[in-house]
Amino acid sequence: MNLEPLYTFSYRIFGPISEKLEEKFFDFSKIIRKALLGVGPSSYISLMLLVGVISSTALFMTVFFSSIFLLHISLLPALLLSVVSIGGAWLLVFALFYSYPLLRIKSMRAELERDLPFIASYMAVMTSAGVSPYEMFKVLARGNVIPSITPLAAIIVRDVELLGLDALSAIMRAANLAPSPRLRSLLNGMVATVHTGSDLSSYLRSAMEEALRTQRVRLREMAETLSVFGEAFVSIFVAAPIFITIMLTLMALLGGMGGINPVVILSLIVYVFMPLAGLGMLVVAKALTPGG
Repeated sequence: MNLEPLYTFSYRIFGPISEKLEEKFFDFSKIIRKALLGVGPSSYISLMLLVGVISSTALFMTVFFSSIFLLHISLLPALLLSVVSIGGAWLLVFALFYSYPLLRIKSMRAELERDLPFIASYMAVMTSAGVSPYEMFKVLARGNVIPSITPLAAIIVRDVELLGLDALSAIMRAANLAPSPRLRSLLNGMVATVHTGSDLSSYLRSAMEEALRTQRVRLREMAETLSVFGEAFVSIFVAAPIFITIMLTLMALLGGMGGINPVVILSLIVYVFMPLAGLGMLVVAKALTPGG
């Protein structure tokens, strides 16, 4: 979805305010830059202000007229309730606009660290063939090689071709924006290697081997964790329902249910507990897998 017209329209309205907020909330601006949204922090904050004004106004009118004509509340309580709803709308808008860059950074970090062995391997092959670092990132910026690094490579190309920076300065600027600390270390190491006159292809080969070792350790740890998770899944969704069913049946035959219908308890377990537990297990499994 192309949001450029919205960014442009919102910046025309809230540009001066958003630039002041950008300077005041430096940490939030830094998060926006690291999320690689394709827009500056002032434009993103302008869109947040636009959405906040529209949503708070719409919610104020909805709550006010609903309170008077549907709930038949007097004017002053309806007005106070509507004013409170404005604060709720702004809090919700800020939470959404603040959390989206963080979630995007987390997703990009997972993808970059997953692909880091391939990134280092590709760079090592390119430098061994005599390709310069800038030409290498220019190829990566096309997006058809390793998509996870495409946004950073595109920033390097933009800084060189539009801002007139040299390739090493552009790589250092991109390293500061890298969501992954491991990729940041790789890019800074490339710059340091070139500055000291060392062999860049040797450095990248060693970085590739280190990334592969780290990836193997992470995959081994993940496999062990998922093994424990699988045992817990079998216990909760296979063994536990059978045990509970047998226990409730015996208690009902022995008259020890205290007047409680065992069918009700089984229904709660089957239709309430197990679906909720299944959703919880899916969330945990998603968090344990790479890129989760």
